[in-house]
Amino acid sequence: MSVAALQEAEVEEEDIEYGPQKIKKLEGNGISAGDIKKLQEAGFYTVESVAFTPKKCLLAIKGISEAKADKIMVSHEHPFWIPM
Repeated sequence: MSVAALQEAEVEEEDIEYGPQKIKKLEGNGISAGDIKKLQEAGFYTVESVAFTPKKCLLAIKGISEAKADKIMVSHEHPFWIPM
């Protein structure tokens, strides 16, 4: 393997995030910054914390409607979603 290929592989590895994903990564696809703020105020700071939360708990958050909770729960289209 050439030196350039090794350096490129190292750069790609540096771009990979390990560990819990920040909840801000959910922003987009119908999930606004305001929704993220509501989730954070309710104590959700990682994608994983939302992924393992029942929909009923999301509905208990003031300002999160059933439609919004569905969008949050279906945001598995994101590349960082946790398979269950």
